[in-house]
Amino acid sequence: MGIIVGTEIIVEENIYVSDWIKMLFFFIFMIIARYIMIMSFWPILKSRIIYFLLYFIVYKIMVTLFHRVN
Repeated sequence: MGIIVGTEIIVEENIYVSDWIKMLFFFIFMIIARYIMIMSFWPILKSRIIYFLLYFIVYKIMVTLFHRVN
């Protein structure tokens, strides 16, 4: 069972230069938007990343030290 989220009817069958330019501007806009989002949440992300890295390092050490070979 599915749901239709959105549809778009395309009348034209060709992609023109203006479409490529719009796509390039949209691509650049998305990169800038992603950068702004990451930088706006960076204080939270930085603290979470440090805790995650510490947990991961401790976990790897524990697994390495207490790994039993059958």
